Amino acid sequence: MKNTMLLMAVLCLSLSAMAQQSDPVKKTEPQKVVDKAQQINDKTREISNASNQVTEQARQTADNIKNTVANVKAVIKIFEPILNLHIFKKKDNNIANNTTTPPPSSGNVVNAENSQNNQAPPNQNTTDPGNNPGFVDGSNNNPAAVAADGSPIYGTPENDQYNADGTMNCGHQNNGKYGNCINLLEAKVVGMGEAEENPGKIDLIFFSQYGGLGYSFESPYDAPTINEGVGVKSWRERNETEIAETQLTIGQFEKISTNPELINVVKNTRGYGAGFYTPNKMDGRVFAVKIMQDDKQLYALLAVYTQFGTSGSKGYLKIKIKVQGVDTNGDGNPDPMAYQRQ
Repeated sequence: MKNTMLLMAVLCLSLSAMAQQSDPVKKTEPQKVVDKAQQINDKTREISNASNQVTEQARQTADNIKNTVANVKAVIKIFEPILNLHIFKKKDNNIANNTTTPPPSSGNVVNAENSQNNQAPPNQNTTDPGNNPGFVDGSNNNPAAVAADGSPIYGTPENDQYNADGTMNCGHQNNGKYGNCINLLEAKVVGMGEAEENPGKIDLIFFSQYGGLGYSFESPYDAPTINEGVGVKSWRERNETEIAETQLTIGQFEKISTNPELINVVKNTRGYGAGFYTPNKMDGRVFAVKIMQDDKQLYALLAVYTQFGTSGSKGYLKIKIKVQGVDTNGDGNPDPMAYQRQ
């Protein structure tokens, strides 16, 4: 009996020892599962974070692309106010009897079927002069026709102040027909009296000095310092325009079509002053013009194609203007308020 009880006691102790040895194994299995689950959760979180980063980067990239497109609209295309505001384009290629249609290589040939259906009658304007100005680019800046001598004809001028070759007429202070005060952004010239009514729009004034012995472009701010411009002193507002002659030829000026090209010329031209004077005629000269004042900023190029006369009532210039195009809302039209600083 004692032996049986002793045997049972030994058996219980053995079972207890075995149980104690097996317990740690049983306790660590659930912990391994928990650790594995935690690892999976951590990995999932890492993947999720990486995915979110990729998504955010993709969104930012998309936004950057949109911004780039908007910036291209805003800063790439220059604005040619004469062609955009004062020359009305036609669909027909024969603008006048002395014009010929461009050869096929010029890119101006219209599909025959479309031209029959859509061609405007001769001498009919297809541009509404009341439309907002648009930017000029490679497609709509092409002349509708060329003259017999090969020179471009862009369309029908608004009036005799403008010419079919895309130039504008600017007189000096004694001219009896054309004004001498230039509004670059709107490509307008007005006389001294009219300019006094709205002086803030006048950027340059052309003078024939000393009875035709010299010629000058003057900033409205500087004009009162010369005899011919003394009346400007009474203007309530005078822009402080800066001007300098560039090294560009007329041919090089014609090829400038983007803002970076125009701005590069303006910023790299040296010798700016409040006026430009020469004892010689202005023919073939290209000028860089800039206005950098607290309420206005503008970069422009002005080319003088021809100068007629000297100091008499018929003396004038044929000029072209190119202005840095600023389109703040991306509608393809220059925003006049963008040139005004708030």
